[in-house]
Formats: sequence, C-alpha cells, structure tokens
Amino acid sequence: TGPGAQAQPVPSSALSFKAPTDQAAAPVAGVATSPVPGSMPAPPLATAQRKEQRLPPPAEVEPPPLPAFPPPDPAGAAMAASGAKAPVASAGGTREPAEPPGRTDHPLALRFTGHDPLEVNVEVFQRLAVRLGVQAQEMFLSLPRVFEGRRFEVIGFTEAAIETVLDLRSQDFYGFYLSHIRAGEIDLVYACRGRLLEWGTHKCMAQPSLTSEPAEFRGSALLGMAHRTDQHFAFVVTPAYKNWIAPHAKAFDEVCAQFVTVPELIAAEDQYDLIWPEPRLDPVWNP
Repeated sequence: TGPGAQAQPVPSSALSFKAPTDQAAAPVAGVATSPVPGSMPAPPLATAQRKEQRLPPPAEVEPPPLPAFPPPDPAGAAMAASGAKAPVASAGGTREPAEPPGRTDHPLALRFTGHDPLEVNVEVFQRLAVRLGVQAQEMFLSLPRVFEGRRFEVIGFTEAAIETVLDLRSQDFYGFYLSHIRAGEIDLVYACRGRLLEWGTHKCMAQPSLTSEPAEFRGSALLGMAHRTDQHFAFVVTPAYKNWIAPHAKAFDEVCAQFVTVPELIAAEDQYDLIWPEPRLDPVWNP
C-alpha cells in the first residue's frame, strides 16, 4: 500500500470496540501460529537462529482481549482546534543500556537480558501481530520537508484512513507501528487518541496529549511487553524510564498503556500475560 491507503483493522469478527462505559473489549477470535509474513526486515543472524529453534504457540492458547478504543479527549480536541499547546515536563533520561538492573537468577528476569533495542522493537511488534492473529500493513508515508516515502508497518485497531504520518498521530488512530528510519534504526510506536509512546534504539519519546510537545528520554528503555489482566498493554521498562514517565502515567493509563519494571512483573506474575520475550519452559526456581 502507499499514500492514501487505509490500514486494515483487526477484523470486526475478532474485535468489538465497546462504548466508553465498557471496561473490556470482546476477545479476539483465533490465534495465528505462524510468523508475520515477509514484510518484516530480516532480524540479526543470532535472532534468526533463535527463531528457527522456537515452537509456535499452542493452538489452544487464547489471544489476549484487546482494550476498548478510549473515548476522545474533549479538552485535547478543543486545544487542538485552538492551536494551543499543553505543558509537558522537561525531558530527562539516561544513557545507561536498557538492561534490568539488580538481576537475579529468577528465570523470568533472565529472559530480559542480552537483547539489543532493535531486536526488542522488532520482536515485540512481530509477536503482537501473531498473538492478535493479524498481519501488519506495509505503507510508505511522507512528512513534508522532513522525509519522503519512509517505510512503516502498521497494526491498526480502527478503520482510520492513513495518508500521511500525521494520521498516525491523530485522535482517530489506535494501534502500533514500526518506523524504518534507516538501516539499523527502527522505532516502535504505540499511539492512541493522539498520545504517543515511541521506543527508539538511542532515545525514547513520550507525548502525553494530542497538543503537548513530546518529551525525550535519552537512551533505550523498552525491555519487553505484556498484556495485563485488566486489558491494558504493559510495557516492560527500565526503572530509570519508569521514574521519568511517572508524571504522565495517568495520561497513558487512560489509553490502555501501563509501565512495569522486571522486578514488579516478577512480583505480580499472575497479573500479566507475557507477549515478548516469548514464554518458554523454564527450570523450577527455588528462591
């Protein structure tokens, strides 16, 4: 697809976007058991070798229900119409590598080590598509005076028309996408109602409202992704990032996104369905 194309949403038979008062969407029907077709870039050799050894998820495993599309933010829409900008906390961050500090020998903690940020972004996106049973839509989009024909891969949960990058940042878009910036640099973005979480290999961005300026976190921060029992997407992040994003946590909670560190994930493992790193048979751990 190219400019003017419309992202193919998750089929209506699989998803049901409920009224704002509903707490959860209907379960997605069926689970895809094969990798997303060849629109994805080839992973590094080490990753490819690991993939060859993986087994597809069991057919009887149910995919996670998708959070309902949150209602639009009236205040944000009004500010957008007026051209005003909402305040945002000053950018901070860290240049430390995206590794969970305080590692233990717990099998779950060990899954989050040894992955480079590029691998995390691509693997999370691919695995999410498999879990939801959808195929990413490939698009080549432009942003005037910035770039032309950049490759994007999009998982859209609504029928919003996508003609430019700005459509991916609008109140109407809800989903994930990969932005292929250059060789070795692919950003993963979660967008909902104009609120954005962008995970890069050298920096991360957060835009907590449709009209606010994005804030920058220096360094990579995403370690993995899970699905909470309350139907929120849970981004597994470094402690430094979680501290940095804390002032905006409520804004992202309103659009089905939460942040959890590896120790927090371990402490409440029964509340999460891990999407990536992929679940596998781990040895029994004796604390």
